[in-house]
Amino acid sequence: MQRIRASARILAYETSLAGPPSIIYIVGNEAIMKASETTVVIFPGGSGNANTPKLSLLSEIARRKGFKTEAIDSSQIPNPEDRIQLFLGSSLSKSRQLVLAGSSMGGYVATVVADALDVDGLFLLAPVLYLEPYENLDPRPKSRRISVIHGTKDEVVPLEHSERFTERFGADLHTVEDTHSLGEQADVISAIFSEFLNELIKPNQPLQRTATSRRL
Repeated sequence: MQRIRASARILAYETSLAGPPSIIYIVGNEAIMKASETTVVIFPGGSGNANTPKLSLLSEIARRKGFKTEAIDSSQIPNPEDRIQLFLGSSLSKSRQLVLAGSSMGGYVATVVADALDVDGLFLLAPVLYLEPYENLDPRPKSRRISVIHGTKDEVVPLEHSERFTERFGADLHTVEDTHSLGEQADVISAIFSEFLNELIKPNQPLQRTATSRRL
């Protein structure tokens, strides 16, 4: 193990034959978060296909940083409430450290799951929030960090819904000139998600958050 001392923090790199280096930040004797012990769970949109280019990109970025990843195939489960209950009843929901990511309907699923569980991170792409007929119109996620990307030309979920959500929960909002699919935003999504994960493995910040908004 190589240790680099930087003021009061120790940044440790642990190498493993099984995969890429994992990174852990330590303050004093307390470990804050370790990528290799954290699972990034990815919830797909309405089709249930977790292997779309956009979601596969998220999985690849997380794996490169040493996180464990799980992409939830929901192609046989069209109802979002059933998807939520299925995950909450699974062993995966008992993971000690969880980061949830979701696109469209999957953003709703991830947010409601984070309402039921304490999670380390919540990353949402054009999430379907505050829209009927979805049952939970007032999800209250418990997450250390939340980031949302939403298109200004979204024809399914108005941008104002993500603005309302991020303002309420002190989350980061990144707006892009695109439709609901965010089909032209691979580079932007990659950069923002990479930064999001990097922030999670830095020393913990207080749960008090201030909403930020950035147009790209």
